[in-house]
Amino acid sequence: MVKRIIRDDILYIERVVGCNHNGEAIIAKVSYSKTGQTIYFNNKTLKKSKGPVTRGNYIDIESKEEYWVSGVKQRGSNRHWAANGYNKVIVQKDAKEAFLSTVKGMLPMNYLLM
Repeated sequence: MVKRIIRDDILYIERVVGCNHNGEAIIAKVSYSKTGQTIYFNNKTLKKSKGPVTRGNYIDIESKEEYWVSGVKQRGSNRHWAANGYNKVIVQKDAKEAFLSTVKGMLPMNYLLM
């Protein structure tokens, strides 16, 4: 399958674990498919969920794990409302500059730059 990438962006990506949203969370640089329904990052392919998915809005096409994906917010409140927020949010190296620009250089609590 040939990836048809239309643009790059940074997104907040959180793996859904059990009934909550306390899985790993990262700010990562992603690429979109031509339709915008698929995103690519860290050798993963996430497809926008349709149908009987209950917790996430994207699904890993290989592992079938659910993910909550959203744009990066300036105020740093990226975690899903159901998460308790104890886990650190990792900002990946290739997303660092764009993320710091978005949050005006103010690193939110529980965020870790890589």
